[in-house]
Parts: sequence; structure tokens; C-alpha cells
Amino acid sequence: RPDKAVDSACRAGRHALAHFAPEDALRWYRQALEILDRTGEPDDPRRGALLVGLGDAQRQSGDPTHRETLLAAAALADRLGDTDLLVRAVVANSRGMSSSFAAQVDNDRIAALEAAWAATEGQPTPERALVLATLAAELAFADRDRMRLLANEAIALAHRLGDHPTLVTVTTRMEAAVSAPDTLVQRCALADEAIAAAERTGDPVLRWYAAAVNCTPALESGDIETFHRRLDVVQLLAHEIGQPHMLYVSTLGQSLREALAGRLDQAEQTAARALEIGVNSGQPDAFAVYGSHLMTIRHYQGRITELMDFIEQSVADNPGFPGRRASLANCYCEAGRVADARPLLEADTADGFNAFPFDNLWTAGMTVYARVAAVAGDQRAASRLVELLDPWRDQVATTGVVVLG
Repeated sequence: RPDKAVDSACRAGRHALAHFAPEDALRWYRQALEILDRTGEPDDPRRGALLVGLGDAQRQSGDPTHRETLLAAAALADRLGDTDLLVRAVVANSRGMSSSFAAQVDNDRIAALEAAWAATEGQPTPERALVLATLAAELAFADRDRMRLLANEAIALAHRLGDHPTLVTVTTRMEAAVSAPDTLVQRCALADEAIAAAERTGDPVLRWYAAAVNCTPALESGDIETFHRRLDVVQLLAHEIGQPHMLYVSTLGQSLREALAGRLDQAEQTAARALEIGVNSGQPDAFAVYGSHLMTIRHYQGRITELMDFIEQSVADNPGFPGRRASLANCYCEAGRVADARPLLEADTADGFNAFPFDNLWTAGMTVYARVAAVAGDQRAASRLVELLDPWRDQVATTGVVVLG
């Protein structure tokens, strides 16, 4: 019987996901959807549940088409007025620890999340907290003021619920979004909370996310011992669980660890291995992250000028990404072309460096420009940069991927 076959395949898919076997889950969910396509209606509610399962399995196995699958599930849920299904679809449609694409806005994801936000209005539930946190993460590069309001609401609701899995997921999902110099104290406190809560759950996935996301605030505060301890957990669990995204993040962390130890050649090889994992598993910002790694490694090797053409093209391709201008100005200085660096520095100084969003990339951009100001002997720029950086003098400039001093 078709109905029985669909239900059996769906149960098998759920069992496979629960036991970290996303490839098996893909097979079961696709089989169930094929049967439903032959026998069911286009808006059969079971289709939505199967699409959520399929999208989750695709995400865990590193298939980038999970985005479209889960957006389709959200659209179906919205048509059916099924709030539970809508929430499951939008919460699953995330990498789980950052916005979907670095420095880019995913309007389709945001629209689906807005629908879930409206549908759960006034509901003090774990589902509402997860929608708030996921929407906050997606708004990181679209509306930082609203992002912070939603993030604070999500944290407050998670605390009120007293639910350990919800607290872990909420805090880890939006850590990168709320990351800025003025939130470091709060994020360090939340990191300790999240890691303790994850340990209480015993869930290896939650433990991995809590450790992975919270390596960065440890680095920012200069607590290298805690950084290494958390990265050890990240690497151990990534290999135990085997999800491509986890292996990608783990390998990036290892490259950073090697760079911090001065093993720059080894760090470069590991960054290349992370790039390979990222490309093969559909990480949308794998090349951008690798470029940041390589620029930092080349800088410390005294070889940044080798990347001159790449950085110039990156600035041309990303006019709204001011950090690339700072990198190019620094590259010009390293090449002895201070006259070429000055116009970039002067333009951003004239704007008061307001083109740099006050986010997790801010200290990196300001630190690089501080080097440029020193080399160029630009007292006006230096005065403004000292004024901006002085309140955060005890923090380490890191993007979570590279460290700049």
C-alpha cells in the first residue's frame, strides 16, 4: 500500500538522521517523495514533512540544494497554514552557526523566516526562540539594529524557558551575527553557559556547535588555553560525527592553530585542505575564507605582494566590502607603493571609517588600516584610528578565521 510505504520510508529517514547517517536518510526520503508524487496531491501535508527531512539530510551531507528544498517546504507550510511545519523548515534552513553567506543577504530565507516570526508571535516556546535566533543570524548583513533586538529577545526567551538544548542552539546560531567588540563580555558569559548546557544534554551535535562557535570569543579575549581546549573538542567530535560542515570548520580551526604557532607552511597546506572540503560540500564562502587565510599567511611570511592582483580584483568585485580596501592598502605599503595606499586610506579617513560595519570584521579592518597609517605617516588617520581602537585595546583582532594581532 502506498500510504504505508510512505510512512515506513519516512520513519526510516528519521531514524537515519538520528544516527548520523544522512546519506541513508536521503535515500529513504527520496523514495517516500517518489511514491507520494505518484499517488498523492501536490499539497499533501506529508510532502512538507518529507521535504524538511530531505533538506535536513541534504544539509548534513553537504549538498547545497538543501536551501531550495527547505524553501519549498516553507512555502508549502505557509500555503497550508501549518505553523509547526513552517518553523521546522526555516530553522533547518541554516548552517547553524552564522548567516547563510558571509557579508551577503539571502532575501528568500529572510522572507520565510519573517513568515515564521509572524506565525509564532506571542508564543513563549522553544520554536519561537529558534525562529528569533535564526532570523537574527540572517539579518546580520541586512539590519543590524533589528538583528540585535531579535537576538536579545531570543536569549531572554531561552533563559526563561530553562531548556538546555534551546539555550545551546539559540546562542550558537547567532554568535557570529551579534559578534562585535562591545558584545565580547556578554558573548564570553553566554559561551560558558552554552558549553555547560551542551554537556548536560550529552548530545554530540550540540556539544560540537557549542565548542566550535565559542572558540572565537576565547580568541578575542586572548584566552588561548581555552581556545585550544575548545578546538580539541571540535576536532574530536567532527571526526566522530562526520558531517562535512563540521569537518570543514574543524580543518579551518587547525589551520588557525598552526598559524598561531608560527607553522605558516603547514597552516597554508591545512587551509588548502579546508578549501577542498568546503568546495566539495557546497560551503558558499569557502573561497572567500581561503583567501583571507592566504592573505594573512602571506603577510606574516613577508610575501603579501604575491597576491597583489588577487586583492586588487577582490576590491573591484566587492566595492561594499571595506575590509578588502584596507588589505589592498596594506599590500601597497608592503610593496613600497605608499603613494598608491594613501588615496584608499584618505578616503576612508574622510568618512571617519564609517563604511566599516561595527561587527565581527571591524577590529580586523581597523587593525590593518592602523598599520597602513603608521607606514604612510598619516597623522590624521592615525589619530582617528587610535580614538576608535582605544576602548578595545585589550581585545585580539580576529575574524574567527584569522588573527591580526
